[in-house]
Amino acid sequence: LHFLILIIYISLNQSAFKFFPVAPKDIKLTAFPSESVKEGETVIISCTCRNVPKTWIILKKKAETGDTVLKSTDGAYTIHKVQLEDAGVYECESKNDVGSQLRSIKLDVKG
Repeated sequence: LHFLILIIYISLNQSAFKFFPVAPKDIKLTAFPSESVKEGETVIISCTCRNVPKTWIILKKKAETGDTVLKSTDGAYTIHKVQLEDAGVYECESKNDVGSQLRSIKLDVKG
């Protein structure tokens, strides 16, 4: 009887299944093939976030003179023929209307 009442309640009251957005979580920031590469190699810095609703992904390279926002495709930024000056801290910010979360990695480039 309780099960039948619950089914009737749910079918009459669809608001019982409202979606409540949450702040970004499960962010992953990776460097492929590695966070330590040789000069001249290609490296892909990728940021992913498993979240509903969808989040905005902003990739940046940190610097004392100011951060540089990187033009990424689906959260991935490719550096062809990496140079020594590409070494440093890269940051991913994942944000939506509810909140944001940051991750960072350090890219090491060996000459």
